[in-house]
Amino acid sequence: MKKRSAQRGRPAIDVMEDAVHLLRTSPISTLLTYYVGAIPFALGLLYFWADMSRGAFAQRRCATSALGMAVLYLWLKVWQTVFATKLRERVSAAENSQWTVRRVWNVLLVQGIIQPTRLIVHPISMVVVIPFGWVTAYYESVTALGDGTALRVRAVSKDAAAQARLWPAQNHGLLGTLCLLGFFLWLNAAITIVTIPELMKSLLGIETAFSRAGYLIIWNTTFLAASMTLAWLAFDPLLKAVYVLRCFYGEAQKDGADLLADLSRVRASAKPLALAAMLMLAFVATPAHAAEKSSAPTTVSPTQLDDAIKSTLKHDKYAWRMPRETIVETEDSATKSWIRNFLESIGETIKGWMVSVRDMIRSIIDWLGKYFRRNAKVDDTNSSKGGDWMVVLRGFAYVLLGLAAIALLWLLFRLWRHASRTSKVVRAEVIGAKPDLTDEHLTAAQLPEDEWLKLAREMIEKGELRLALRAFYLATLAHLASREIVSIAQFKSNRDYEREVNRRARALAELRAAFSDNVSAFERVWYGLYDVTAETMSKFQTNVERIRTC
Repeated sequence: MKKRSAQRGRPAIDVMEDAVHLLRTSPISTLLTYYVGAIPFALGLLYFWADMSRGAFAQRRCATSALGMAVLYLWLKVWQTVFATKLRERVSAAENSQWTVRRVWNVLLVQGIIQPTRLIVHPISMVVVIPFGWVTAYYESVTALGDGTALRVRAVSKDAAAQARLWPAQNHGLLGTLCLLGFFLWLNAAITIVTIPELMKSLLGIETAFSRAGYLIIWNTTFLAASMTLAWLAFDPLLKAVYVLRCFYGEAQKDGADLLADLSRVRASAKPLALAAMLMLAFVATPAHAAEKSSAPTTVSPTQLDDAIKSTLKHDKYAWRMPRETIVETEDSATKSWIRNFLESIGETIKGWMVSVRDMIRSIIDWLGKYFRRNAKVDDTNSSKGGDWMVVLRGFAYVLLGLAAIALLWLLFRLWRHASRTSKVVRAEVIGAKPDLTDEHLTAAQLPEDEWLKLAREMIEKGELRLALRAFYLATLAHLASREIVSIAQFKSNRDYEREVNRRARALAELRAAFSDNVSAFERVWYGLYDVTAETMSKFQTNVERIRTC
């Protein structure tokens, strides 16, 4: 480690990147060890918070709940120590250590003696501000160093204090970056909790207490506790990884643990590298040995060399170095029209394409023939019969090429024929399906308010007053749903709708009275033995108009 790096430590951003990489490369079992302790504590904390702030019998359960939270806190700290120990073993390239009952007991004692003081010291340091960085580094270092290898509370505390005093600029830079990250994590968690109920209401039609409360929910203390808990579950593993690396880099100044870790990684990768080198030598040695047996390279004549150079210079990538070509017009080209010249250029281009395709097919056939002839053993009897399979293969390739050209032409013809067809414009008329008013599963959400009123008037003209009364009632529910006074659901009864109107339309006394009167009239007619008279229908319609105008 360089002198400047030893004095000031690694930059805070580098340590953050190393911590993120350490978490990403760690196995899932390592992260599970953290959440085995964190999730029960988080659930217990939310229950304790809600019960103590809202529960009617909070005073009776306060002592028992506090004792349960203390046990969950110790459970959390033990598993956080296990998580930090696994991260240290991974960053130091050490073997996974065994967890015995005695070691777990040592961790419980060390963390149980030191960590509870954090609940008092940490809030005070946050108020005073200045010692906050050192206090945080001390308690996080206790989690990283108190792995239970020995019962030494004073030694762990001394080592943690030494790590907290190390590299203060790096420590405060890390805390500033982590606090900013934690704020954005909390903001994302809060936005998610607020948005999910609104999405459930908009997309699925499910209304909850959160969607009814709206954005006033953000002032609820339970909401703040839940959002902060979610942000902490995502943020705290990174915090533990950062201080595990700080402790590792700090101890490496004395025992060179970082160099030993690099050497162990090199040693672990030596066997695969040696195997790869042997395989490479095996593959390289075979062509070399074959090259020794091959004949001497043939000489190239100067004429062939010049032809190869000219052919290479004709490529497009060398054209920019050559002078612009001047086209000499002959007498025939001068007398030709521009249309004829254009068509001849197109013909030459297509001819060049066909030659390229032919050359490609020949090269493929030659390549196949080269590999097939290498292992072919053709005797004189077969050769006398004229069984040249290359001729058959070349003919088969030309047949395939012809079939492909025919298929392409047929496809283009079909596309042209499909495009030339004139599509007939068909006017679509919406035919509204009239619901069956006798169906018990009918809901007001199946038609808008105007359609229900229209259907009710049609039933009156037909003399079906009972069905007309139900249509007017469903029109009323559709109107109230459009004003968000009620929410339509098949499982709700008429009394449920009445209670919902009384709850949400407290300021509209006339509306509540008219709706209650109509509910009673509808239930007497629809579920009872009462007939619908002209007076009942007139009063019902009057109440419907009163509800619509309120």
